[in-house]
Amino acid sequence: MDRRLHHAFAEHIFIVDQHDILTSVPAMPPRAASPQAPASSFQVIVEADSAEMQDKVRAFAPSALLTTINGQVVMQVGIFRDRQEADQMQQKLSQEGLPTAVIPVR
Repeated sequence: MDRRLHHAFAEHIFIVDQHDILTSVPAMPPRAASPQAPASSFQVIVEADSAEMQDKVRAFAPSALLTTINGQVVMQVGIFRDRQEADQMQQKLSQEGLPTAVIPVR
């Protein structure tokens, strides 16, 4: 049984199978959005360029996915429709000393 993420990056959808193998597949072309369109979801990421940091992230978010953004190794902890939920997750991870960010996704 595959679990699909709601959104990972504009160019790809990431699929994790029952063996926790991550596969990247091309996504459909993005819809044209107006410049003022509000974010439809919020991605929580953690900078995780070492195995130790990745283990620490997985201790709080076992389904976190390892990926890169602009050449930086990060783990996507989750996608949230509600900004407040994303901020709460970011705060929880930050309190554990993890460098986190919330990225609005349109």
